[in-house]
Amino acid sequence: QFIPNFGNLARPLYNLLKKDSLWKWELAEQQSFDSLKKCLTSAPLLLQPDTTKQFYIECNASDYATGAILSQRNPEGKLAPVAYLSKSLSPAEKNYDIFDKELLAVIRAFKEWRHLLEGSESPVQVLTDHKNLEYFSTSQSLNRRQIRWANFLVDYNFQIIYRPGAQNKKADILSQRYDLVPLEGGVENQVLLKPELFIASITPDQEINDLIGKAIYEDDRLKEILHKLQNKEKILDWELKEGLLWYQGKIFVPKDNTIRNLILESRHDALAAGHPGQARTLELVSQNYYWPS
Repeated sequence: QFIPNFGNLARPLYNLLKKDSLWKWELAEQQSFDSLKKCLTSAPLLLQPDTTKQFYIECNASDYATGAILSQRNPEGKLAPVAYLSKSLSPAEKNYDIFDKELLAVIRAFKEWRHLLEGSESPVQVLTDHKNLEYFSTSQSLNRRQIRWANFLVDYNFQIIYRPGAQNKKADILSQRYDLVPLEGGVENQVLLKPELFIASITPDQEINDLIGKAIYEDDRLKEILHKLQNKEKILDWELKEGLLWYQGKIFVPKDNTIRNLILESRHDALAAGHPGQARTLELVSQNYYWPS
């Protein structure tokens, strides 16, 4: 509840407690222990929840666990954490499709903080990569579990906000149609998440990308590449689209320290990152952006 990404941080220690597990305290266990101690004694400090103000939930799902952060805006207008949630997936849940895992993260968050979120006047803003959740905005043959989830969510006033910085890079899986197990005798197709729940928001990434789109034409090293691409010539690994230069599927960032620092700050300060270290920050940056070292 008080430590972001607790499930992943503590996994080496929990593994020691498993039945028939051999007790071995090595580097991974020591690093886990030290990281947890550091998290307990350092920022960010938690806000006291205020039910008269709007709540924000950021959700994530991995192959091993779901995580969520409940936040509100502090006096400076910035999002600050109220509570954290991290819960491992059961063996059965690990077999869920990615869109089921993403929705499970949302369900767990609303259940955990039901006393704060149920009946809220302002819509709870769920900040997530809704590209996976969009699967449920079209008519589907729902299984029993998904029908229970749909009935549960009826009690909440919420919106799903698209945040590119939180993408899992698993959008390709959305194009695959999985056979869901129907109820006996069949079940009428239903929409689990109404399309109007999904709203787009202007994000820091959009502002950064606007700066990049201008800066690429000020970088002398890119002139030849841009000239060829503008003349419809093909260059291996390079592409010009949406006003941006792409290299191997990632946005190429020109030599501009101001822009590069903005990108680093956006990933370091991201709620999903939970104030990550240098390696994790660079990993988040590399999901969307590229620049030569």
